[in-house]
Amino acid sequence: MRSLGLTIAVLIGSLVCSSPQSAADEANAKSAAGEEYVYKESAGKPRRMEIYFPPGHDPSRDRVPGVLLFHGGGWTGGSLGQFRFACEYFASRGLVAATAEYRMHRKADVAKLPSGESKKRVCITDARSAIRWFKRNADELGIDPERIVTGGGSAGGHTSVLATLQDGLDDPADRSPTHDLGESDSIPQDQDQTVPETSVVAYLLFNPAFTSDDAADPEVDVSEHLTAGMPPAIVFFGTEDQAWKPGWDAASKRLRELGNTGVREWIAAGEGHGFFNRPPWREWTLIEADRFLTRLGLLEGEPTLTPPETDAKLVRELTVTLRSQHETAPESGRFRQVMTAENWRPEETAVIVCDVWDSHTCRNAVRRLTEFAPRLDALLDVTREMGVTIVHAPSGCMDAYEGHPARRRAMTTPIVAELPEEITRWCYQIPAEERGVYPIDQTDGGNDDTPEERTAWVAKLKAMGRDPRRPWQRQSDMITIDPDRDFITDRGDEVWSLLEARGIKNVMLTGVHVNMCVLGRPFGLRQMVRNGKNAVLVRDLTDAMYNPQSWPYVSHFTGNDLIVEHIERYVCPTITSDQILGGETFRFEHDTRPHVVIRIAEDDETESAWRRFAVEGLGKSFRVTVQPATEKAIAGNADSGNAGGGNAASDLPRGADVVIASWTDKGNGRRVEVRTTDSSGSGRAFSTTLAADHELTRDAFRQTLAEAVYRASETPIPEGFRVTDAPAPPRD
Repeated sequence: MRSLGLTIAVLIGSLVCSSPQSAADEANAKSAAGEEYVYKESAGKPRRMEIYFPPGHDPSRDRVPGVLLFHGGGWTGGSLGQFRFACEYFASRGLVAATAEYRMHRKADVAKLPSGESKKRVCITDARSAIRWFKRNADELGIDPERIVTGGGSAGGHTSVLATLQDGLDDPADRSPTHDLGESDSIPQDQDQTVPETSVVAYLLFNPAFTSDDAADPEVDVSEHLTAGMPPAIVFFGTEDQAWKPGWDAASKRLRELGNTGVREWIAAGEGHGFFNRPPWREWTLIEADRFLTRLGLLEGEPTLTPPETDAKLVRELTVTLRSQHETAPESGRFRQVMTAENWRPEETAVIVCDVWDSHTCRNAVRRLTEFAPRLDALLDVTREMGVTIVHAPSGCMDAYEGHPARRRAMTTPIVAELPEEITRWCYQIPAEERGVYPIDQTDGGNDDTPEERTAWVAKLKAMGRDPRRPWQRQSDMITIDPDRDFITDRGDEVWSLLEARGIKNVMLTGVHVNMCVLGRPFGLRQMVRNGKNAVLVRDLTDAMYNPQSWPYVSHFTGNDLIVEHIERYVCPTITSDQILGGETFRFEHDTRPHVVIRIAEDDETESAWRRFAVEGLGKSFRVTVQPATEKAIAGNADSGNAGGGNAASDLPRGADVVIASWTDKGNGRRVEVRTTDSSGSGRAFSTTLAADHELTRDAFRQTLAEAVYRASETPIPEGFRVTDAPAPPRD
């Protein structure tokens, strides 16, 4: 035993409880107890912490990271035995590892709690005390108080997270100097008496017990305390943990919405709650936890646990929501947005980064790529760590990567015996696209630089020693290429062969330009789809080559939207980066278009006219969504004084600035209203009744309606603005 001249915090081998061992204790029975300390007294009882020290650890010299784990047991039971094996292992890897018990209410105590107060509060209070004690005694224990990790199993996982994210539920006794390990009962006047915070740098969470039931007491409701800045976490769950995984899934979704991208989740197929307590999952979870801590710089080297010789392994899943557009009936011209959630196995998934070059003939294209490249790099980092295959495809730049390990990896992958037909060629159209009209004219190359910008850009490229007609030389340095895991190739046969060799079923395409290379390259969307891959476009991490001076004469960003719409209808679904990274979808800095939502009846025969108006009347300045609804809902909302439904400000579609509602006003003709998000609820900006539907196509009416939308959104009307019916040019 260690002798540290203890006062209140003493070694208490004589206080070990004699309660029956849980299943977790039995699995850890071969692990010796750590050195025992009392970190506090609560409810008249000492609260114990077992600490394990690295071999040869010298507190007078060493300052190593510490990890403090809390046992599970439903906030009413459990013991220190649950994490002895884990603590013993982490100590062997160089951490000071501890596990702490905490106060739990008996059933009789729970019955006496005030209404709305959870039994979990006292657990969190003691856990906060334990973390503070661990930090306060950092010098005596030889740990770095700025590098503390916490976590736990089930109830202990919940308790550890709330103990660090919660600002309340403190024990006033935490401010007492007797919680130190020093020999004196008082703190010298010149010693820092600040109470340590409970912040940590990471979490190890073993099926943490989060639940929506905690909403009754916000103090213990994890969802009330999650933040974008919550430290990184590794989380382990069994697929059959039906009681607690839904609570975690909700928390995970909330973290993504907040923009927190630091969570790594591992899944044990077919396993239920508490699976991590027994082999082989005990070993697998600790191996992945070890790797997680190593990536954070808290450990060094490879895990020293021997991987179990079993087919049972932890896996990670990608949860994505695919957006596509389905025609309501053949040749109806009416499409409905369809959202489909899918879970992908990372090892069966690839990301292909298309032509993210270090330069381009179009200066504005370079600016836009520079904007989304950091977000793309973050996506690659997260998916790579999940086990997704990353393929970098900077076409025409293979010479720059001669000898690069990622290029050699692609070149040495055997070409499959039966390659798809024409996999080495561009694909300009697939049969499904023949049903639609290609939405933009890109025959001019799509360069949207002004003449002055082009002249200046050409001069700059020449000064850099680059060919203005082909200035790209390699992939942008803003995108990380992992030499040990990634692939580099621009050949369709190589891409296809490595996908087949690795068992890839799902392919995400990102990069530029979506209307050219991303669609048409030998490794592009069309080739992936026509040959059976489950391909998707990451629609917020791409850009089009479209010049607003070309048909349909809309803004560059509306041109992007039209291409995405075409892809969703005729090629493949799309996803967004926030589904993986969290936060909001990426949006270009100069894409400041107000959002207009056109609400029409689901079976409205005028839908095609409205979609044309969205492009021809609003496409220069607005982002437009056509949103079908029931005729009754639209008419009812309008009759109540709100075309958007209910209160004009609160019930408009999320993110909408202006809504146009169109419905049949029985006996009177077609009613059209324009409304805004006026907080007073009186935001009607324009209202009229048309005698017949065909009046929707009259230029005079469309001009009046478009100007009403401009005024409602306080958007300046472009000089010489006219709504015109511009037919699509013939496509070669």
